[in-house]
Amino acid sequence: MPGKPPKKKGADLKKQRQVHAKGDTLVQNPHAGQQPFPVVALGASAGGLEALEGFFKIVPPTTGAAFAVVSHLDPKHPSMMSELIGRFTTMQVHEVTDGTAPEPNHVYMIPPNRYLSIIQGKFQLKEQEKPPGVRMPIDTFLRSLAEDRGSSAVVVILSGTGTDGTLGLRALQASGGMVFVQDPDDAKYDGMPRSAIQTGLADYVLPVEDIARQLMVLLERHIAREEEPLDETTPDVIQKILTVLRSKTGHDFSLYKKSTVGRRIRRRMNIRNIKDSAGYIRYLREQPDEAELLFKELLINVTSFFRDPEAFDALKKTALPELLRDKPDDYTIRVWVPGCATGEEAYSIAMAILEFTEETDREYRFQIFATDMDEVSISKARIAFFPSNIALDVSDGRLAKFFVMEENGYRVRKDIRERIVFALQDLAGDPPFTKIDLVSCRNVLIYMEPDLQKKVVSLFHYSLNPGGILFLGSSESIGARTDLFGAVDSKWKFFQAKPAKGKEALLREGFTFWPTDRTQAKDHVSGPAKDNDLEAFVHSALLSAFAPPAIIVDVKGDILYIYGDTTKYLTPSPGLPALNIEQMAREGLRFSMRSALMAAASHQRKAVYRNVRVKVNGGSEMIDLTVVPLPRAEDEGILFLFTFQGVPKARAATTGDQSEGKKIDEDRVLELENELIYTRESLQALAEKAQAANEELKSANEELQSSNEELHSTNEELETSREELQSLNEELVTVNAELRSKMEQLSQSESDIKNLLDTTEIATIFLGRDFHVKRFNASATRVVSLIPTDVGRPIDDVTLKIDYPPLSEHARDVMDRLSRFETEVKTKDDAWFSMRIVPYQSLDKVIDGVVMTFVDITESKCAAGEREMFFENVVQTVREPLLVLDESFKVVMANNAFLELFQVRREDTQGLMIRNLGGHEWNIPILTKLLSDVLETGQVFEDFKVEADFPSIGLRTLLLNARKIVAISTGGRPLILLAMENVTDPPSQEINEISA
Repeated sequence: MPGKPPKKKGADLKKQRQVHAKGDTLVQNPHAGQQPFPVVALGASAGGLEALEGFFKIVPPTTGAAFAVVSHLDPKHPSMMSELIGRFTTMQVHEVTDGTAPEPNHVYMIPPNRYLSIIQGKFQLKEQEKPPGVRMPIDTFLRSLAEDRGSSAVVVILSGTGTDGTLGLRALQASGGMVFVQDPDDAKYDGMPRSAIQTGLADYVLPVEDIARQLMVLLERHIAREEEPLDETTPDVIQKILTVLRSKTGHDFSLYKKSTVGRRIRRRMNIRNIKDSAGYIRYLREQPDEAELLFKELLINVTSFFRDPEAFDALKKTALPELLRDKPDDYTIRVWVPGCATGEEAYSIAMAILEFTEETDREYRFQIFATDMDEVSISKARIAFFPSNIALDVSDGRLAKFFVMEENGYRVRKDIRERIVFALQDLAGDPPFTKIDLVSCRNVLIYMEPDLQKKVVSLFHYSLNPGGILFLGSSESIGARTDLFGAVDSKWKFFQAKPAKGKEALLREGFTFWPTDRTQAKDHVSGPAKDNDLEAFVHSALLSAFAPPAIIVDVKGDILYIYGDTTKYLTPSPGLPALNIEQMAREGLRFSMRSALMAAASHQRKAVYRNVRVKVNGGSEMIDLTVVPLPRAEDEGILFLFTFQGVPKARAATTGDQSEGKKIDEDRVLELENELIYTRESLQALAEKAQAANEELKSANEELQSSNEELHSTNEELETSREELQSLNEELVTVNAELRSKMEQLSQSESDIKNLLDTTEIATIFLGRDFHVKRFNASATRVVSLIPTDVGRPIDDVTLKIDYPPLSEHARDVMDRLSRFETEVKTKDDAWFSMRIVPYQSLDKVIDGVVMTFVDITESKCAAGEREMFFENVVQTVREPLLVLDESFKVVMANNAFLELFQVRREDTQGLMIRNLGGHEWNIPILTKLLSDVLETGQVFEDFKVEADFPSIGLRTLLLNARKIVAISTGGRPLILLAMENVTDPPSQEINEISA
């Protein structure tokens, strides 16, 4: 279920596809034979921090995938993104270093002012050289990710302005990767999400939390299993799916590589969460949108401007000079670009030809026919507007020369657009263009089976003039058709057409064309017909054998469909290309075709013009011209079928004899001919006037264009400044988001510290290097008279409540010595505090003041005093003489019994070393040794006998007992309790009696 963490880790993912398309080549996957874990690229710009927070708070730390965050960062400041993202996930977060290999369940952040790529399984960093506004780090990373990871690549486009990431989506989708885009309504800035959605390549458009959940579902289902066969799939299963697709769209992919088709079908099944092919076939039949989505999936529209720049250099230096070697300066170059996708290749060739004419100082004209089977791509190509990301592929000089800058992108100059005609065409089924000088078909043949490749190469030869150039992708070739082409540049795949006889027969060997009206698409089966297609097969065979050449036109005479070889009757006219009978009809046929069309349209019935003479190859041929109306639904408009039927030689000869023999009404015929000549001359004069008026309009238009170009130039400068400001604003927004998050974190830390200091009730004062008050807590007011406005005041200027004048002196000493100081201090209201002063050390190990803490010890101090008094009372009450010694054997206390026995005063005893008491009678080495053992080992000694002649009392015999004690009043220092028993003989003992 969405939202639940996946049970299977990325290490369980099935083996990925080992070979995938890299632009125009087939690239060996560096992970072939391994089980590569997915790499998820997250592209974000302004507003991206909030989106990343929402994403990583949901993604569990054990997905088995690596995550690479590519965002727009300020190149002049260090980034805090790693630290901030680390707050949202328990995965390890790293800022990428050059050469690092990604690991599963880790997050990697792009560093500032760097482009990030992944090449052969390792991250590579490169300094950003382009100015703000044209830096596209997301596109750069996505292109490398598609090449390195193939179908194990996933991209998530999040909040941001601009169009970064748009170009990289094509490469990633073509490699089989998955594309997620944040819902624009969910994004703080919707520029990047909307640009990504407009490509039509997004597999999912969801709020960021739902993206995280859906990603977990796909990882759990092993989204990268495209090398796994389609469950029980044999080629028959794929063919069933393609048959359904053909019936829905009219496009036949049966001769395209099954491995590629199978992977794309598996990808659609994964997106739809369908596990078996039978279920997908059923879904394909029942859901109208799925057929169109699968069709687009199979197109693999990967293109860019000047892809393989060295190939375009070879076009200008090698191919074009060879093509135009014997051509006049005003020669018109006819170019055909099949499989043009969204037009980048066609526009690149146009720009290359313009550069060639400028470099060679020649005035060649050119016209380009660019075709594709995807109507959406053709529509985008006609618009000729491209995102600003193309600055990655197009130099600054070409951008300024061939494009007009507009908001969020560039548009190809109008004079270039007018030289290119974009049209729908299925290369494998529709008639080709003819009399072409250059065919550029790059990265199309690699997706076809060998049989179809062979047929398409033959088709190109049919289209090309003798000596024409075929331009293929760097991984493509002409195969075995060396009889048709010779190599011009083997490295960059330029081939020259050889002269060949029977070109039409050669074409018919490999192709049968079917209608281009895809709304009426029918299944078409090449080769031997199946039983259920027998009728269609027989019908096609009869047409091929007996039907005359024909065309279908609309009421305006625009040609919609061509059947058979019509080159005897139709030929392209000079100038801009047009598919209308007025421009394409050969001499002698144009007037008859126009008249026949008008007659059939006005009367809604068949019109037949017999014995029409057509000039062909320096001679003439007589034909019968027939026009038949083809009614359709009212909203679709009527069509007309033209057929061209050659007149048998016998009838042509008979017609000639009759025309010579009869000579009926010659005057009337002459009159009509003169009238026709006059009418034609009048029409010609009218046309010349119209042309003159048109020239004037053109002149005015050129002036307007000149003014418009000046305005465009000014606008480009403004757009450049705007883009730079926008880029700077994006970076500032990102930095601001980081700082805001950091401020929130600091505010939280500040609150935590304040609550900690207030809760502990430990008086704390922070002093700076100048010993001015930096901060203090509420408890500090008990020892120092502080108010909030005292922050910044010297500590010497603050009134102390403790009786300790050298406070600031000790603080300075701690600062100088980098030591610590502790003591007990007393306030004026008799409260006791344990004071500690320590150096203040910053995070970067810099001493920046001192910290003073005051712990209230009043209660413990009072308790210690009470315990000390209790101890003293006990000692004084005991009748035996007692001494309390410290660790240096100094007398700490002597009880009254001791003073009375030895007849001494307290001040003559306390504070003296035991060996110095009296007349040094206690200076006994053995006794000193025993006392030391008591301190060191804690053992006791008993009945140690001492005999000495003491002053005032004479000779006495004493038994000594000693043990170690610890008194709280001395701070826990060890003491010795020494007890004495007077065992002097009674005759010499003086007994003190106490009278009642």
